Amino acid sequence: MNQPTLRAGGIAALVLAASYIIGFVMWGAVLGEPPDTLSGKVAFVTDNLNALTATTIFIYHIPGIALVLLVLGLRQQVGSTDSVLANLSAVLGFIWAGLVLASGMIYVVGAHAIADLATSEASSAATSWHTITVVSDALGGGSELVGALWVLGVSAIAHRSGRLPTTLTFLGYFIAMAGILTVLPPLSVFQSVFGLAQIPWFGWIGMLLLREAKNRSSDT
Repeated sequence: MNQPTLRAGGIAALVLAASYIIGFVMWGAVLGEPPDTLSGKVAFVTDNLNALTATTIFIYHIPGIALVLLVLGLRQQVGSTDSVLANLSAVLGFIWAGLVLASGMIYVVGAHAIADLATSEASSAATSWHTITVVSDALGGGSELVGALWVLGVSAIAHRSGRLPTTLTFLGYFIAMAGILTVLPPLSVFQSVFGLAQIPWFGWIGMLLLREAKNRSSDT
């Protein structure tokens, strides 16, 4: 039972690492930053609707599902699955997965609705898009508090159990602190720090879980 869960969690962690890379590449090198004006943002959405939809699926929908698998896999790996901290951490992980999925779905549905509205009521489209992006950003990306608390819980359990490398554990603490700081709008730079630092964190965890799954498979 544990071995398939570990393998699924390992694959999910690698998917999450890849999703962050895709997100940074798409927004940094392909799509670029949308204009500052509301009308410009609506035009940006209309002109890039298909690319925005695909990008959102890869950086929100798929990662949201992958997070569920990773939460389950990490519970097997780090131990203390019956402790209060482990249960609280898992709940936070599942909540974060739900927020990521919800944020992506709101963005995609909202973008298509705005693209339709823009052809007939441009001013209403601009106002509506502002509301949609605020809600979507609040659920996932604008504040990383829930994800940060999950990473903090995982790192604390791993630190106590010794089931993850010390360097990886302290990287988790750093990521958690960066995520917690995103609750303060003036410190929005930590959103990028949180995302960038999670690429090696997810990648490392993915390889560890897959190796552990292989070792357990060999023992049976």
